[in-house]
Amino acid sequence: SDCGPTPAVSTDQAANKTCTVLVEVTDACNLACPTCFADSDGSVHLTMDQIKASLDGFIEQEGVGAVVQFSGGEPTMHPQIVKAVKEAIARPTEVVMINTNGIKLAQDEDLVKRLVDASEHKLEIYLQFDGFTDDVNQTMRGVKMADLKMKAIENMLKHGLPVNLAAV
Repeated sequence: SDCGPTPAVSTDQAANKTCTVLVEVTDACNLACPTCFADSDGSVHLTMDQIKASLDGFIEQEGVGAVVQFSGGEPTMHPQIVKAVKEAIARPTEVVMINTNGIKLAQDEDLVKRLVDASEHKLEIYLQFDGFTDDVNQTMRGVKMADLKMKAIENMLKHGLPVNLAAV
């Protein structure tokens, strides 16, 4: 699809494309990072109807080839994240992404399997990754979690779920 803003001289706002939608499916998080800009200590989750409406509105605006990113809070805290992925993939999307700290993907291998089963090879994980040592994780995230990050990566690679390391 035709992504990106139109030239500055254009007055056709309908021609402007965003190409990626960020759907914040929850304000819940399983970390309390000292560096976090989000107020993510809640427990509010979008309903499936709200998620579907967000996806439908975005697809209506962008058309085929859109990119969907699920974020939050921590999107894997949403009790229906697998269903949300299925809903996004059922639409004419090119890629569906989950931005995650990886804790649940490390602790719940079944979740990784269910995401792979739902993915139709369109899902990618963007794993918040600060480094390989507990010291850097303690500074950035407030906890030592290098082993958890490596376990999340191991689980995703084991089941063929594409993972991108994202320095946040």
